[in-house]
Amino acid sequence: MKIESLEQSDVSVKYAKKAIISTVDASFIIESGYVAVLNVEGDVIDFLGAGSEMVQVDSLVSHSFEVISNELHVTKYDGGTVAVNETSTNSVSKEVLIQLPTEQRVSQALFQLGMRYGGETGDPTLIRFPRAINKGRIAQYTNLNPNTVTKVLKKLQVEGVLYNTRREMHMNIIELELKVASISQ
Repeated sequence: MKIESLEQSDVSVKYAKKAIISTVDASFIIESGYVAVLNVEGDVIDFLGAGSEMVQVDSLVSHSFEVISNELHVTKYDGGTVAVNETSTNSVSKEVLIQLPTEQRVSQALFQLGMRYGGETGDPTLIRFPRAINKGRIAQYTNLNPNTVTKVLKKLQVEGVLYNTRREMHMNIIELELKVASISQ
């Protein structure tokens, strides 16, 4: 990510779950938590999470940002901040994603989101999927019915790609990467 002309009038701000972030003439760096990026129809088009991601919001008047984690901690910057995200080579745009068959669509979304926001588990082959990005949000993101997403997640569990433990979902990133790679061939 490349950040240009960042003004130093920074303020630490905390938002509660389901808050819609007002973004007039401000930019944010997410310190902890997650937001769903929504288009004007209310469809989830992306997720942003903890790290050095910049949310350039004053140029995205057709989008809103809803807090999906219990809390969101951000550093707010006033003025014209410009952020350029570098996309991963494994990243598939939402337009391409929603054209994939159901299982492939869910697998690709899990892989992308897991690689961007997954947490360590102590096992290098497993990553913890963010709890804030739940089945309902995955369904919105992939333009699928939540019941369909649940069926695909259960199938991935049977295949040994996903594991549920104490309200957390772990992904075998190697198996999921192989699944996604076989899809793109």
